[in-house]
Amino acid sequence: MAVLVTGGTGFIGSYTLRALVDKGEKPTAYDLVPDLSLIGDIADKVEVVRGDILDLPNLLRTIKESDVDRIVHLAYMMMDAAEANPYKGMEVNILGTNNVFEAARILDLERVVWASSAAVYGSAKEYGGTSVPVNEDSSVKIGTASVYGACKILNEFTAEFYSERYGLDLIGIRPTVIYGPGRVRGGTAFASRLIEDPARGKPVKIPYSSPQEHDWMYVKDTANAFVTACFAGKPKHIVFNVGGETRTIGEAVSYVKEFIPDADITLGDITLGWVSRYDTTRVSKELGFKPQYSLKDGISNFISTVRQKG
Repeated sequence: MAVLVTGGTGFIGSYTLRALVDKGEKPTAYDLVPDLSLIGDIADKVEVVRGDILDLPNLLRTIKESDVDRIVHLAYMMMDAAEANPYKGMEVNILGTNNVFEAARILDLERVVWASSAAVYGSAKEYGGTSVPVNEDSSVKIGTASVYGACKILNEFTAEFYSERYGLDLIGIRPTVIYGPGRVRGGTAFASRLIEDPARGKPVKIPYSSPQEHDWMYVKDTANAFVTACFAGKPKHIVFNVGGETRTIGEAVSYVKEFIPDADITLGDITLGWVSRYDTTRVSKELGFKPQYSLKDGISNFISTVRQKG
């Protein structure tokens, strides 16, 4: 049996494939426009299928032909793209996810692990301020959500429906700000540019202020969270916060300059009211996942990876 990763040749997907290969799996990547540039080192260990998650018959055919019993669903339109084209964003992020759940129902798959997002939460002030961590029982805030966040909220409702109505084993993962080599798109891609551009000897301008806090999650930890959820025992809950380490942008800059003293980094003055602290007790207790990279360790690994690839 095999694991199918939708969006498998994308940013998070490529690291998820690599984590699966490291476990001895031979996963299948299902992508609308496969990009092998991020999986060149494992291309011979991965089956790549060109396919659209909006095409349910093709998705079903691929699952059967590849002998798939579990899916990691990562094929989404990112936040900025969904805001620019909300119709397409909702089609891909809502109907596409429903197709994955429906395929799992029709073919009685073992488990689907899918990407929700910390974007389901509203601004920090709605939870008592930036010093207050939110947990999975904190209310989602569709009134303050982006199109992307609103889609994720509906995905969570749909997952609960499929779980209760059909008994499907579905696990939603809510990552925070993900950074790492290969991140080029999305509303939080600035977190990667802050590190990658200096590693390549390029100046970088970030519009956000030094005191702005984020929860920084290294992409290797994110991939391991999805893979851990894929094979963990049956949990009590179906949605989980996952995160890394809460630090300010200023602290991230100081770490970058420890490794690259002449880094040319310019910050702006924008301060966002995002939630920056997340309670991840549930994922640790029920799935056994804990991040391995502090922000400083992640930045170090990131810079080393960029330099090794030239």
